Amino acid sequence: MNHVSAEQMAAMSSSSASELEASSSSELEVSSSSEQPGSSNSVAQLSSPSETPSSSASEEASSSSVADGKFSSSTKYLPCGNDAYDIESQFCSNDNIYEMCDGEDYVPETHFCWRDKITPLCGGKKFLDEEECTGDKIYAFCGGTRYNVENGLCHKGSVLKTYFTDERDGTKYLSVKIGNQTWMAENLNFNESGSKCYANNNSNCEKYGRLYNWKTAMANSASSSANPSGVRGVCPNGWHIPSDAEWDTLMVVVGGTETGTGAGTILKAASGWSSNGTDDYGFSALPGGIGGTNSFGYVGSSGYWWSSTQNSAASAWYRYIRYSDGDVGKESYDKSNLYSVRCIKDGE
Repeated sequence: MNHVSAEQMAAMSSSSASELEASSSSELEVSSSSEQPGSSNSVAQLSSPSETPSSSASEEASSSSVADGKFSSSTKYLPCGNDAYDIESQFCSNDNIYEMCDGEDYVPETHFCWRDKITPLCGGKKFLDEEECTGDKIYAFCGGTRYNVENGLCHKGSVLKTYFTDERDGTKYLSVKIGNQTWMAENLNFNESGSKCYANNNSNCEKYGRLYNWKTAMANSASSSANPSGVRGVCPNGWHIPSDAEWDTLMVVVGGTETGTGAGTILKAASGWSSNGTDDYGFSALPGGIGGTNSFGYVGSSGYWWSSTQNSAASAWYRYIRYSDGDVGKESYDKSNLYSVRCIKDGE
């Protein structure tokens, strides 16, 4: 039987320990290299930022449209075309943003918001607060006054003229309020027996109105110097021949009766004269001329208008405007002369 010394036993023990350590190390390397994808090491690799985005990165991507500043991530704003709108006060139509009308949206192609009301477009167009729509046409207010455009027109942006109809023949006339009086803004053109067109030419009646002798103008009524005259004469129903006193009232409003006041220039129409006026008040005086028994004169250069006030049994007062000066004259002459007539509205 062989005996092993103590030294040999120690050497063998040391060698076995070394072999076990080497074997264990080798097994560990094999185990490490053969781990499956489901291991903790594999998860760490899949979770790498370079391979799979984190939840915070995903949130950042989903809000990229917010980051560009076009609209807020709040539900108060929504995209409209290339912009954003506030759903509480605006609405989107065909990629265009519109303000709501009193809290409601509408169809911009056919309507718009006017005075906080949804209103149809006027001939396809919007109109302003100081304007109005009639018959698909837009009309402005006149001097801040709203008016029915079918019954009037705005003179020089501030003087409102209104239409009225003579029920006797259907003729439509313009009238204008000057001070506290409402005057015809055209010469009377009612075909009363004894009246004539200048030079017996109908086209002159269409432009200047008819010419009347005093008796025809007064419809055989007696003279009146009252204010108002109370004489309807040849005027339409609701209107009357102005007295000399009523003419004086007009003159005071437009500048007075004294020479040099320029009242004639102010009352003359802006066209139709050889020397036109400014027509500041919309009276639009026209130079209808004068007629006699067998003659006519001064059309285009002078206008003459009867009053209801006679000066004598044979003469009556009238007013005139000539092209050559800027005043309104006053004279009395033979009642047989043919002059124009301007009526004034009753009750004013």
